[in-house]
Amino acid sequence: SMGAFGAWALAAAAPDLFAAVAPIAGGFAQEMPENTGLGEMLRRGHAELPITADMVGPVKDLPAWIFHGKQDTTVDERCSRSIHRALKASQRAQDTRLTIYPRAGHSCWRDAYKSAALSTWLLAQRSKAASRKRAQKQVAKRKAIGKSNPASGEKLA
Repeated sequence: SMGAFGAWALAAAAPDLFAAVAPIAGGFAQEMPENTGLGEMLRRGHAELPITADMVGPVKDLPAWIFHGKQDTTVDERCSRSIHRALKASQRAQDTRLTIYPRAGHSCWRDAYKSAALSTWLLAQRSKAASRKRAQKQVAKRKAIGKSNPASGEKLA
């Protein structure tokens, strides 16, 4: 739960650093002070239900696969459902998934990490920052090729 709250908090603070987020058995709470304990985090996470599209704005373009156990007595699975709904409502184009394990409790991470699909999905994601750098390198390379090749039709500087 603290890992999921932390994953959302880090992703919201710096979404360009991450290619995707895969929180397990947690909730979403805005602006957590550094010394916030688990009890306070859970109170804030539950108090902020339902999560709105405005609240998830910083992470709306980040692919997310959210996991939760239906039998969780530590963090209510409604937290994950609410985040998922808010992300879908934000009109985002990226991939948003929700997996609720019907027989699992708070330790549903065991089920999530057993899934080969999660590993495959995570490895397929690319961060926006990395994509921008690749695109900038490609543009620079094309410009360099054009400048060194008068047959390209581009004028040399």
